[in-house]
Amino acid sequence: MESLQTLVASLEVAPYKSRQIAIEILSNPGVEWGRIKDINNIGLCIEEAIYNVKNHTEGQNATIDLLVGDDGIVVRITDQGPGFDYKLAIKSIETGLPYSTKNQDSKTTCGRGLPTILDKADKVEFNDAGNSISMHFDYTVTG
Repeated sequence: MESLQTLVASLEVAPYKSRQIAIEILSNPGVEWGRIKDINNIGLCIEEAIYNVKNHTEGQNATIDLLVGDDGIVVRITDQGPGFDYKLAIKSIETGLPYSTKNQDSKTTCGRGLPTILDKADKVEFNDAGNSISMHFDYTVTG
């Protein structure tokens, strides 16, 4: 989404109620929800990203920003943890190789969260540290 974006919601949340958080975001009146291709994809991606914060970070809270532009919306979730090597994770997903989000002694490996987000969002971006994900969802073209 290249258009100017307006912040319509920003929440500081504890990531243990991912479904309730997704519902709150999806009920925001500042978004033209009828123009979104599949609103269920947004809810699923929000839940998966929050689940990842809860289970894979050292951060206690996350900030969720909802930005609206002419072309669609962006949901940005930032946690207080140290981040992860998202480039390695994406490369592993694309090549079908397993990867760990923790150190080598851990049993934590790639689950369904990040692959689902990459599949369902129209565009996914991370900050350099890997502790913030921006999920873009385009409006359908009308006319």
